[in-house]
Amino acid sequence: MIKLLTKSEDYYRKKKDKILKRFTFFLTSFKADLIKKIGKEETNKIINEFHQVYDSYLAKVPYIGGDKNIFSRNVAYSSPAIVFWKLLKTKGWSIDQFAPIYLHALKRFTRKEYAGLKGRIKGFFQRLIIRKTTLKWLFKKYKKFSEKYPKSFIFIFVSDKGEDFDFGYNVLRCTIVEFGKLIDATEILPYICMYDWYRAYYSKSGLRRSQTLAEGDDYCDYRFKKGAAPKNLQKTQIPEPLKPGR
Repeated sequence: MIKLLTKSEDYYRKKKDKILKRFTFFLTSFKADLIKKIGKEETNKIINEFHQVYDSYLAKVPYIGGDKNIFSRNVAYSSPAIVFWKLLKTKGWSIDQFAPIYLHALKRFTRKEYAGLKGRIKGFFQRLIIRKTTLKWLFKKYKKFSEKYPKSFIFIFVSDKGEDFDFGYNVLRCTIVEFGKLIDATEILPYICMYDWYRAYYSKSGLRRSQTLAEGDDYCDYRFKKGAAPKNLQKTQIPEPLKPGR
């Protein structure tokens, strides 16, 4: 009997090679740090096991419209790190053991991502996107996915200017958080969100944020102040040696 694939399995399996190619940088960084902690043999076992089990989680990654929804890539590229943590969790690891390893990889990845001319162009286009008119249009355009898919992102634009921000938006539902909950891997989620702070440093977006769904809050409060340095007011902080630019 032929097993029919779910939309999640079909979409994410087709993207699997691309997803894991991007994640290779993280695995290389993880490997170097894990070897220092548990040795080469055990590290290789864990990485091999990750490649074996990742497939089994693809059906659980929420489908939110595939390539028609630009936010699908956020979910796809976050999924391997969440699964990797889930694997370590089943082996008795604590998040305090893994978080520095993950953040070290994230720091190195983002520094490489924004290096050179290509990185400067990337930062420039991100600043173009993070504008009142662009974000309002974007959230209006993609609202249909929130209504159609029960685990898709829900964004609410905030146009009122505050004391420390020009504009912003709230995230009432995050697909990445939904996936973490689904596979019981929520401990890694606040650290997945730290990617925003590394990107904010390089793109100079003026991000300030005090709470996230990943930390158990009711919503994520993204706010932006043009020309200002990023301001992390959350419970979860990046340790000083792992901060961008250090």
